[in-house]
Amino acid sequence: LSNLRYESVLHVCNEYRVIMKHALHVKQLSSDLCDALQPIHQLGDNEKELLEAAALLHDVGYHISPEQHHKHTYYLIKNCVLPGFTNDETEIIANIARYHRKSLPKRKHDNFIHLSPQEQKTVRILSGILRITEALDRRLIAAVASVKAITDKKNITIQLQLQQQDYVPDIEIWGAERRKDLLEQTLDITLNFQSLPPINTYTPMTFVISRIHLLTKGTIMKHLTITALVITALLLNSCGEDQQTQQPDT
Repeated sequence: LSNLRYESVLHVCNEYRVIMKHALHVKQLSSDLCDALQPIHQLGDNEKELLEAAALLHDVGYHISPEQHHKHTYYLIKNCVLPGFTNDETEIIANIARYHRKSLPKRKHDNFIHLSPQEQKTVRILSGILRITEALDRRLIAAVASVKAITDKKNITIQLQLQQQDYVPDIEIWGAERRKDLLEQTLDITLNFQSLPPINTYTPMTFVISRIHLLTKGTIMKHLTITALVITALLLNSCGEDQQTQQPDT
């Protein structure tokens, strides 16, 4: 977000007492995922900024009531002043935030149907991203440090880089699985989620394990590939240990 846009959004967040740690983390994850999927959705930087604004503002509706807060969020964003954004952009931000949970966009929704076809597609893509990234911080503890994507035609594996070595992101993946349908339908893709250990503990063996998770069906060739990967990792680990134990000549 540009400085003016960020200050405008931050002012609204402060006014409605948004939990900024959660909002900022969801914004970061949303930006990461938007970048990772850009070759597929082909949206530009301006649309990305609308997503970032919606990510920061998605919980402002709690100021009115936790129940149906996504609908309250739409109303508050639509009727607030956001210097740096046009009225049409503010409407799109409100729609993206409105669909971060519960119902998918529908033609019977007045807030959605009056958008142009291109704006409707933009809202579907960006709210689809936000639904997933918001679920990845379901516990409000920033357990997922970052996300990236591995693309195999229409099969996309979203990799979740964890903050802590022994953390099990079962709730986060469960939430993301429940909310991935909008993005899958809009982009005609299949999404899967895979957790990775923190970067500073990412050894050759954990790399092999991550590759094995991507091999789903047990064909003979895949079993041979797995065996080769394991042997390679063991050799790399052995070389690394030898280098650490060797002392320089004096």
